[in-house]
Amino acid sequence: MFRIEWTFGKHRTTYQEFGLREDQADYAAAALEFVSTFAITSAIRQAFAECFEKPREHISPDFVSAYQIARMIRNAFSHHMLRPVWSIDADCKNRQFAVADVIALDTSDLNGKLFDWRHYGGLGDTPPVGRKKPPRPRVVAYQQGCLILKRIADVPSGAIASDGLPDLESDG
Repeated sequence: MFRIEWTFGKHRTTYQEFGLREDQADYAAAALEFVSTFAITSAIRQAFAECFEKPREHISPDFVSAYQIARMIRNAFSHHMLRPVWSIDADCKNRQFAVADVIALDTSDLNGKLFDWRHYGGLGDTPPVGRKKPPRPRVVAYQQGCLILKRIADVPSGAIASDGLPDLESDG
């Protein structure tokens, strides 16, 4: 019997129950992007709000921009998780917020538009000329969800060769 399983604590599911087909991958990737964007911006906004009395009035423009960008992205998702829409407050309309060399958001004409990650983005996304590249990793690994695959140099002794993929349709 061939069975791929994922476990988390006492919870268990199998590929046969939960595996994605190729036609579902784009939707799953978009959903993961949305969930992670909402979660991280919510956490950033919450950290600012809990650690500083008036984050909108902080002396550092980078600080205020980071807070406002996180808050506005979070708000877009708060109103509709699957179809987020920019809801720009009057005091933030037609303004530019930026954290030097990290992220920027121009709110001009965004209010009411569907959220798109291209509305904000990193600055200086291309590496500097002459940047020393990091060494290539010695271990090659791929991650798909919580499944991590590690490329190995040699087939372990006792391994059984297969001439094809296992039958994922059968339970036995």
